[in-house]
Amino acid sequence: MTKNIELVSLDELKPNPLNPKNHDEDLLDKSITTFGYIEPIVLDERTGFMISGHGRKEVLEKMRADNKKPPIGITVKDGKWFVPVVRGWASKDDVEAHGALVALNRTTERGGWNRDNLFEILKEMSENNILDSVGYAKTDILILERALEAQDIFETDVQTAIDEFIGDTGIEADKMPLRYSSVLRVYFQTEESRQEFFDAIGYKNDKDQLTIRYPSTFQREAAEIWQG
Repeated sequence: MTKNIELVSLDELKPNPLNPKNHDEDLLDKSITTFGYIEPIVLDERTGFMISGHGRKEVLEKMRADNKKPPIGITVKDGKWFVPVVRGWASKDDVEAHGALVALNRTTERGGWNRDNLFEILKEMSENNILDSVGYAKTDILILERALEAQDIFETDVQTAIDEFIGDTGIEADKMPLRYSSVLRVYFQTEESRQEFFDAIGYKNDKDQLTIRYPSTFQREAAEIWQG
């Protein structure tokens, strides 16, 4: 089946009743108003349901109901709004249809960001007063800037840094005592970065434990208390 893009009436598009994705309609409205309607909706020819674009459809319907001007990318014929739609894809069965419904959102979520490039673009958006149209605030830029500064300071592979630290002590890792005065406090931006650290040092995360020992054979000894 050949894929192509066609203009379809907004009223004829059928949302999938099992769509699991929530939407920030205010952000979508700002984005579409600023940049126009860019991304086509995708239709499953077998079921007749949409597999992407549910939030965009809802926002376009609200814009029309509020008598707003149709954004660039939307065609109006006889008072009806027509939306670009990808036609020509058909699921084999409901399992594939439901999988595509999730995958089209999840694969984007899991991709992550090139933080250096994102930082430069967000600064540009801020300078042009359209930062809120891409879903970020000035505080996000500040946080990202601090994260990049920390990355520059600590570019060494986590495991390499730990091994070098232990090597500098001149003590075998499995015999090195850990005193209260020998504490390294690490802060993480995300749960994922914390887990990457744990994986790098071979630590099994226990959510109820607030501290970790590396290596696990470290013996904690009470430091002498100054009595002066």
